[in-house]
Amino acid sequence: MLVPTSTGLEKSILDATQIVRTSFAATGFHDYESQNKGPDHKRLVIAQFVQIDGNQETKASLYRPATKDGDPRIWFYRLKDYAEPGNLLVVIPDGERLLVMNASNPYLWKQIEEGYGHAGDLVRRLTSTLSSAEHELLSRLHEISIAGWHVTKKEGPTGVGMTLEDLLGIPPNASGAPDYKGIELKSRRTAQGRQKKGLQTLFAKTPNWKLSPIRSAANLLLEHGYESNGRRQLYCTVSAATSTNGMGFWLEPNPDGDELWCSRDVGDSRQQLLYWDIEILRQSLKKKHRATMWVSASSKRDSGVEYFHYHTAELTRSPIHSQLGLRLQDGTVSLDLTLSEKPDGKVRDHGYLFRCQSDVLHRVFPRPISFDLSDSMLEGDAAWFDEQQEREDSTQLALDILDEEKN
Repeated sequence: MLVPTSTGLEKSILDATQIVRTSFAATGFHDYESQNKGPDHKRLVIAQFVQIDGNQETKASLYRPATKDGDPRIWFYRLKDYAEPGNLLVVIPDGERLLVMNASNPYLWKQIEEGYGHAGDLVRRLTSTLSSAEHELLSRLHEISIAGWHVTKKEGPTGVGMTLEDLLGIPPNASGAPDYKGIELKSRRTAQGRQKKGLQTLFAKTPNWKLSPIRSAANLLLEHGYESNGRRQLYCTVSAATSTNGMGFWLEPNPDGDELWCSRDVGDSRQQLLYWDIEILRQSLKKKHRATMWVSASSKRDSGVEYFHYHTAELTRSPIHSQLGLRLQDGTVSLDLTLSEKPDGKVRDHGYLFRCQSDVLHRVFPRPISFDLSDSMLEGDAAWFDEQQEREDSTQLALDILDEEKN
């Protein structure tokens, strides 16, 4: 997102903010860090202003000036005709081009919000093109859904996920890699037709022990755990949204958004215990959730045994990992500590789980695509092939035109 100032519009200069730089680098669109300074190294790319009745072709320049420490810049040709000072511009890397949406235009925003017209269709296209793996997974989920109720493969909270993976033929694994041909699977129970509110695990990431003052999980459990049922353990959720949790723990993302600390108030002092590099957390989120299918299931018990009926699913792609620092700061993403003592005295570490409330997943992921798993259309629909080919042809044509202009 960018907000042009009157000075920026007058001088035809916009700062490429941290969010812009992170987003461009993460999507492979452009890396300002490796770009040399000066006009000879300016990069010219295709850009399009999204209007209510179509896209207006333009160009964008990405560069670092030789002066002022080479602060990254971006400029869209003819931007003065599209935006006014203070407007909110949404910039979207889309293949080899940039799409620019003026979110301050009420007519354009209405199309996007209500999903109609050119802008609504464009957003729907950007978020709804299915890959072959996504299409295949949905077809298999449809078969599982219409088969009815399935007996659980394991009692307890993890039964809903393990049962679905078994039905899909996915062997148990602890690698952390996506479950189904690059797609992460998340399963959850529903109650009375509605999803239960609760924390959804996004990813797990061990602290950097070398930079963490506590040095090890064993020290963390020994010095900050508590006794329960004859063993020492440390189970709690830690967030930056409140000053501390009930045990005095809290998260501290630094203002620059590149470091995260888990600290604890002990007496009158605050001790920094665990450290993470937020960029590494961003990459973990990106790697884990390139595409995620969130499957919901009804639950019932018969003779003491649980059964599941998988009925709906939501597909999310490409989490907004460039804003993970902000989501940690506002408490959308929290941390679960999950340590306990084994009978032999060693530490059982279930992971350092970064989690999000299920009702605010939209703050981490772009708007999801919802599916009724009983819908017969999921049995086979090749329309996405045609849409994907049309998109690739359009992008290639624009690239050819830009090459001609350069020559």
